[in-house]
Amino acid sequence: MELQKCGKRRTNESPRQPLPMPKVRVWGSVSSQGKAYLEVYHGTMKSKNYKDLLEEIFIPEADIMGDFKILQQDGATIYTAKCVTNMFDKMKIEYLTWPARSPNLFPIENLWSILKNNVYKRNPNNVFELEDSIFEE
Repeated sequence: MELQKCGKRRTNESPRQPLPMPKVRVWGSVSSQGKAYLEVYHGTMKSKNYKDLLEEIFIPEADIMGDFKILQQDGATIYTAKCVTNMFDKMKIEYLTWPARSPNLFPIENLWSILKNNVYKRNPNNVFELEDSIFEE
């Protein structure tokens, strides 16, 4: 039995257009001892989510490493929200204030570039492969 094609291909579609690269967001930290913590999440991180991440996971992890002295973060609104700065003050955590959009001042920005390039070389096909690639790098 021979199958017959039906319908028309739209003229603006290419027959073998590659699928878009799956996307996730990654929050991470580094210390003098290397990579400290990575968090993969979907959607947009809000200041409450950021505060919870710091309070429940990052700060205890950093305390275990023993080198948690001063937190450096840019001036993005989720990092400078009152609930976050109040938590820092309450927990007596020193933090540097930096202007927003100053990536060249942050050592982690170079690591993001390296991570992104290495993950793209693996050519993940779905979100699960993407997340695995991120953590393997």
